[in-house]
Amino acid sequence: MRVARVRYDREMSYYHLMNRVAGEAGDYPFGDLEREKLFQIATEVARFHSLDLLSVVAMGNHWHIVCAAPAEPPSREEVMANWRAARGADAPEPDWDNPETVAKLAARMRDISCFVKEFEQRFTCWFNRTRPRRRRGGLWADRFRSVLLEKDTALWDCLTYVEMNPVRAGLAEAPGDYRFSTWGRMVGGGTHPFAANLVRHLRQYLG
Repeated sequence: MRVARVRYDREMSYYHLMNRVAGEAGDYPFGDLEREKLFQIATEVARFHSLDLLSVVAMGNHWHIVCAAPAEPPSREEVMANWRAARGADAPEPDWDNPETVAKLAARMRDISCFVKEFEQRFTCWFNRTRPRRRRGGLWADRFRSVLLEKDTALWDCLTYVEMNPVRAGLAEAPGDYRFSTWGRMVGGGTHPFAANLVRHLRQYLG
């Protein structure tokens, strides 16, 4: 029996999202190329959605994302901007004068399930297409998990937990040494990939 996901739409809400691949325990199908692509696709898909990414960590057989979802759907102007940023100038555009069309897109952009669905579908298509023998079928073991972060320190604790995954797995001595994570990208490149989001939301979350 499928259980409805916990969602909170009355104020800004924070989520820890995660999923792992199907297969036997100990299978690690994601090498450097796959982990790099997973991080890249998550960042690209977020351009369409009104969710703010705070942390992304790509592991050998699973991924973690921490994000913020606004209480209200994006405005018509924001919907148009997100659409054009994600689809490009040459893509056929929706009927922006139709309020129902705009409302549906706005609701989709705020929905964590829609974000993960597009993210996982795009990655799966790329993964299946690029195998030496073209792969078919599903890649993920189950529906993704989502945890609503509600307690006073839950967001900070979750960010720390997610970024420490490579250290706990023995893949790095420090989180900054792992380049397929938000913290690793900041240490390696000198800039946090979601710096503006992180500063804004930590200030708001911590008061």
